Amino acid sequence: MESEAYKSDSPAGSGAWEVIDFLLRLLAIGATVVAAVVMARDKQTVETLIGPIYAKYHYSPANVFFVAANVIACVYCVFAINNTVANILTKRSPAFSKLLRGFFDLIMAALLSAGVGAALAIGDVARKGNSHALWNERCSLFERFCHHGAIAIAASFVATVVFILLTTFSLYSLYQRSR
Repeated sequence: MESEAYKSDSPAGSGAWEVIDFLLRLLAIGATVVAAVVMARDKQTVETLIGPIYAKYHYSPANVFFVAANVIACVYCVFAINNTVANILTKRSPAFSKLLRGFFDLIMAALLSAGVGAALAIGDVARKGNSHALWNERCSLFERFCHHGAIAIAASFVATVVFILLTTFSLYSLYQRSR
């Protein structure tokens, strides 16, 4: 007889939830890798009359935080996907495991959301400038740099939504188990 901590939701339903979990985690890994790599490699040099002007992601602490948040979420997801694969192979889905994954998925969603917000704020100032602070827009000068930053932010936003979905699925699965 299985203990309560190791009961599956249902023989048929548990496997389907775990496969969805696995696919969403693969999507999260892909999105966070794309976001981190595109932003970390984002740089552009523009030649002017007074010399070259450089734009690099690490000139902004917000962009450095963005890359760090995506790397942390990606590493977590690699570890979590191993747990998901173990659950699929053993056809077991411990409630405590689901609870922990749901909790850390929520933390990753919050971390990625903060990273997206920080990078988006810097990107907005680069795109529009801020006349009140006398900051000029920079995206007309560094078009490729801004475009790559936008791609990275979009990929990270996708990962944020995926982590929110993973949290929701974990909570729903635990709710189903409690009924």
